[in-house]
Amino acid sequence: MALIRSRGAAGGFLVGALLLLSVACTSAVMVDLAQVLAGAGGFSEIIKVAQNANRTQWPSAFTFFAPNNGAVKKFACLKDPSQAGIAGRVLQYHMLTAAYPISSIQTRTAKGPWMAYTALAGQRLNITSKGSKVTIVGNGVTAKLSKADIVTKTTQVVHGIDKLFIPANINSVCGKSASGASATGGSCKEKQTLGRSDGNGELYNSRALLLAMVVQRLTTELRPPGIR
Repeated sequence: MALIRSRGAAGGFLVGALLLLSVACTSAVMVDLAQVLAGAGGFSEIIKVAQNANRTQWPSAFTFFAPNNGAVKKFACLKDPSQAGIAGRVLQYHMLTAAYPISSIQTRTAKGPWMAYTALAGQRLNITSKGSKVTIVGNGVTAKLSKADIVTKTTQVVHGIDKLFIPANINSVCGKSASGASATGGSCKEKQTLGRSDGNGELYNSRALLLAMVVQRLTTELRPPGIR
């Protein structure tokens, strides 16, 4: 009977966990980036890119490095409806899948010469800080942090930067290049990576973590009495 009760409890846990997993799967992407950026002020050009992108919903937890208007204006094609795919891709180059206010970034980067984070597009962003000066290198482009913590919500942070991180093939689309652009980079094919990032830039899929917790709990609950 004890074993049956144990299995019953485990079954109840399983149902609850699966419901939680279902909610996590359906609510992982719920944020309109353009609306978040609208609260930042002074970033009208990147907002237009966000409105033109082939996706409007983004991970609910993120850090976004917003290029200033001058940097975005060099690539007018990103606001062209026919280039919605590359617009969405460029936005991914500027997004981390966790919220990092400037205090967190400075604390992490103070431990070494730089800290590598992984952007939603899959490429690395190497961030360094010296006092109040923060530099971000992405896809061969070096950007300076111009405004920190423009938006600081529980799960969303926006910082302003002075450059646009671009994929290599943007030259063939826009006909212009940014200073220091990398000769190699991602394609326009959008890569969706939903998860969270630790300080080393490693991505952890929240669904996989939850599933692992369910399996571990069931393994414990279903063992015969006396064996733990």
